[in-house]
Amino acid sequence: MAELIDAHAFVVQFDHGVVVVRLVVESLVDEQRIEELETRVNALLSEADVALVLDCQNVCGAVSSRFVGLMVTLYRRAVARHVTFAVCGLSGPLKEVFEITRLEGIIPTFNASRPAVREFGRFNKREQLRNEVEKQREAEEASPVRRIAAVLDPESVDVWRLAFLGAVCFVAVGWLGWQVGDFLLHDDRASSQGLERMERMR
Repeated sequence: MAELIDAHAFVVQFDHGVVVVRLVVESLVDEQRIEELETRVNALLSEADVALVLDCQNVCGAVSSRFVGLMVTLYRRAVARHVTFAVCGLSGPLKEVFEITRLEGIIPTFNASRPAVREFGRFNKREQLRNEVEKQREAEEASPVRRIAAVLDPESVDVWRLAFLGAVCFVAVGWLGWQVGDFLLHDDRASSQGLERMERMR
């Protein structure tokens, strides 16, 4: 995987036919910087064999409408060139914009660049097999059954915590039950003694 550090606040990576443009700035509101990004990414689209991924994991601050419009423009240009355009690492205001405008239903999105490369990249048979194994492992780890199994793992610290809390609750309930029973027993005895005294007084 080749990596080039660009002078315009992003890093370019070439990975199995996929061009990954990783932004290294926290916010994108400067018009000049966005123009430079557009110029560079347009040039990179012609170098991408199968896909171009815009990695926004570092962009957690404010973004301008110009930048959002740029992503839509890049998506259309990529489609026209028969290249897939995707984004990854969305967070903060940028993620909210994608949700509100429903762009996530148009532009492919990923949590990180690696799954995107694995999805669109060109791999040999051995690499494809490894990718399939990684996908299966991630799917299993994300399933609710797997998460429950992880919690119930005998070697897990959470299991021992749950067992300890269960034992404490069991003892507490038992003690409370004993206290209530003892109180009722004493109450019955006191009532019986009171009735006996009333009978004697008669």
